[in-house]
Amino acid sequence: MSNSGHPNLTAVVEQKLLNVVANQEVQSAEDGLELSVDNYLKLADLYHFHKSFEKERKILERFTESENAAIESLQDTYERIERIAKTLHVLNGPIPAPSNDRSSSEETLSLLSIESEPEVVEMHSHSKVNLTIISPMNSPLKESVKYLTICAAYTGRRDDDEVVQLSMVLSSFTASSSSKFRVLETYTGTRLTKKVVPQRLLSKFNISKDEHLNRPFDRQRIISLFEQADYVVSHNNPNVERQMLVTLLPEVVDSEWYSTQKDIPWRALGFDSISLSKLAAGFGRRKPRTTLERAKAISLLLQHEEPSGSHLYIERVQNMKPMKAIKLSKQMLAAHHKMNKSKPSYKILIAGIFVSVLVLSAGLKYLRIV
Repeated sequence: MSNSGHPNLTAVVEQKLLNVVANQEVQSAEDGLELSVDNYLKLADLYHFHKSFEKERKILERFTESENAAIESLQDTYERIERIAKTLHVLNGPIPAPSNDRSSSEETLSLLSIESEPEVVEMHSHSKVNLTIISPMNSPLKESVKYLTICAAYTGRRDDDEVVQLSMVLSSFTASSSSKFRVLETYTGTRLTKKVVPQRLLSKFNISKDEHLNRPFDRQRIISLFEQADYVVSHNNPNVERQMLVTLLPEVVDSEWYSTQKDIPWRALGFDSISLSKLAAGFGRRKPRTTLERAKAISLLLQHEEPSGSHLYIERVQNMKPMKAIKLSKQMLAAHHKMNKSKPSYKILIAGIFVSVLVLSAGLKYLRIV
């Protein structure tokens, strides 16, 4: 509040946005709706403008900690939190002592210049950057490869959450062929999970409640597709997605895994966001609405040329190191057994009760005879 008696407009705006965020969080928790990042970003921008970097970080972390946070917005939010942390480190760190060494002084000034931020920040840069990063050609590429692009929908991101639906597209890439890319097989399978599936997830990916009856989860076919592929490529939250699938299907633990989200520097290549939907829009395609459309969208990303025109995105991915090998922990194995533990069917249960009654009856008759 100011001494003039007029309300502090910044505080008024802040409080209104905080109330909106709180109401959205309550509604999201009650109805299982997806939580949008938009109002969190408005608050973050407000805090950033007033150089309240700690508040900026906390409001963004509040979004990422929500179970219903929009998955596509998470990676961009994590990156912004990391930039804020660097800014706070520079502001709160020790002031470098003066040095007579001119080169040392210039290096320090250069570092501070890089870490400083503009007065107003947005989640994505809108400026196009000329390509300066060239795909490293550390080893010759295979003449022909098969790759599996995947998208999984899951109940949440906790250790006890489950895969609801998995879509995969098995494609081939032949460098010397006139038509370099070819789709070999597509697949979508849906599970009947032990955990309740949030309605927001069903709505987001257009999954019906009885989808597991129409498109059942075919374990052997899935494993077969993984085995046919030289490597696997996913996009949003690749670490979470891989852990979910390896927990469900330990047989795929040794698959080589890449990420179009992590392995391609989209912003350095002139894109405003690393969201799969926005990348697809950048290539003139509609927003993918199902897990299968998302798996296809990842495959199509790899078929495009980089802005320089000298490399395909698939070549960049192939020259990256695969994600670090994942090991099956005791917790993952326990979750696997819990998910795959079958419940006795109704008929078997009735039969068991009937047999127990017969045994008990026979026992009583025997005792009477004796």
